[in-house]
Amino acid sequence: MTDAQLRRLYHPAWRRAAARWWKESRGVATRTGQVPLALADSLGQLLDEIEDLATVCAAKRGAEQWDLRDLRYGCHGRALTAFRPSKALTNRDLDRVLALWRVLEDPDDVGAWLDWENPERADRRRLEYLVPRLAPAEYTAAIVRDLGASHWSDLDDGALRKLVMTLGNRSRAASVQRRGSPVA
Repeated sequence: MTDAQLRRLYHPAWRRAAARWWKESRGVATRTGQVPLALADSLGQLLDEIEDLATVCAAKRGAEQWDLRDLRYGCHGRALTAFRPSKALTNRDLDRVLALWRVLEDPDDVGAWLDWENPERADRRRLEYLVPRLAPAEYTAAIVRDLGASHWSDLDDGALRKLVMTLGNRSRAASVQRRGSPVA
């Protein structure tokens, strides 16, 4: 993850999610938020799992109680099934962690729950973001017609991934050709 992603996405999302559920005083965090009754099973379990993982993180550093940093790493552990430092997160990892924090920030947000329960939604959004940026619309439309679709948004996930790879490869090839062949 880049420093820009940390500043623009990661840290603000964590601050909003943490503020909803935990307060830290003298290096010890406690849960302050109340789980809505309608979400007690799913959200309550999620928070308990995060706090259990935070306890593991606190123990690793020799502390008896968790702090906000332990909770943040507990979120990493729950979202990724592995403890990874923020700088080591891939874009896919970041999407997963942010989806969790969106659920924590606003448990009533149905879109956040859908993203959390269906991680492939973020993959599709990333592909949809790339298509118009990789090639002119007319060029993309011609390739999509060859694939038998009327618009790139009609493609299934696999075909959309192939389209992005094709556009990316052709864009790189055209860039190399414009600069000239590399001299051996």
